[in-house]
Amino acid sequence: MTKTPGGYTQPQPQDSVHTRATRPKRAWRTRHPNLNQPTPSTLTREEIERARNRHLKITRAYTDEDIMAGNLPSSTFTMRLQRYLARCGVASRRGAEKLISAGRVTVNGVVQDVLGSKVDCAHDVVCVDGTPCVLGDEHTYLILNKPQGVLTTMSDPFGHPCVAALVPKDTYPGLFAVGRLDGDTTGLLLFSTDGNMGNRLLHPSHHVWKTYVCLLQGSLTRAAQKQLEAGIMLDDGPCAPSHITRLAPTDALCTLAPQCHILDGIPSARGYTICSISIREGRYHQVKRMFDAVGCPVVRLHRAQFGPLSLGDALPFGAWRMCTPAEVDALMRTVSSSDGIANAQTNVQTKAHTSALRYTQHGATPNVHNDKDTQ
Repeated sequence: MTKTPGGYTQPQPQDSVHTRATRPKRAWRTRHPNLNQPTPSTLTREEIERARNRHLKITRAYTDEDIMAGNLPSSTFTMRLQRYLARCGVASRRGAEKLISAGRVTVNGVVQDVLGSKVDCAHDVVCVDGTPCVLGDEHTYLILNKPQGVLTTMSDPFGHPCVAALVPKDTYPGLFAVGRLDGDTTGLLLFSTDGNMGNRLLHPSHHVWKTYVCLLQGSLTRAAQKQLEAGIMLDDGPCAPSHITRLAPTDALCTLAPQCHILDGIPSARGYTICSISIREGRYHQVKRMFDAVGCPVVRLHRAQFGPLSLGDALPFGAWRMCTPAEVDALMRTVSSSDGIANAQTNVQTKAHTSALRYTQHGATPNVHNDKDTQ
């Protein structure tokens, strides 16, 4: 060992028996390929207890031999027990909690009476009064034409009207809203029991196009429209590019529901602008803040399309309908890998636009490379 100018010691080459690449791995560093747990050959009694405590909610019915054999369920496919029973159609989530508390539910032959416990949907055997409960392979997809003044939540502690009273949540347990709409916003709201589909539709890498019909106060100038389409800067950052189309009162999109027009209750269309805007993002009050930034506040907002789904003008406010097989297939294609690659390319373009917009606002000229200019 030698002294360095800073007072630290540094090993000499002859002291280093192994390099980082040739150093043998310790036994405790060997991990289970799927569960990131120590391999069964290196488990001790203390490690078993730590593993049991770390996975308490999903290994309550598993023995030490199961843990040592590596037969732990994967946390990727776990679900709360009461939600699992509700998805199986046994009872509502509240009713499932009563069954669990009463000791009528078993997991792998062991009575499970603790609320909040998780089960592995792929491996655990859940029974109620001895009858096995199995999740169905079919998921439910339905569209609601959300009325004004209704909150996008399945329950509200303050008693406000919510969308749970408008959809068949008891007939289809586990139904949830994919995304949300503001209380004063009307239009298309997708519901499903497919959690993976809902997460992929809302994930930034798969954000789908959403089209809104807007009634604006004032006149939207061409310059303001181009500014919004290019991506306007808000207080929480720049917006991605959007598409805006001006509408006439006779256009089909202006009919929000049967015998319900966007100009209903407005004495005259003079002084108002009707347009549709399509965006990919889902930020807080984004459409309203975008138009507020150009001096045209939103008077009415209605979502007409969500990805490949279209509301049309035949569904009354507060009514719902099941998605057709063609619409479900279109949703599957929307979140497929090919769309993900296309969305990733769009995200790269959006990031380049965001960087250029920030440079421009600080008075600098960004180095933007355009393929058309180089050809």
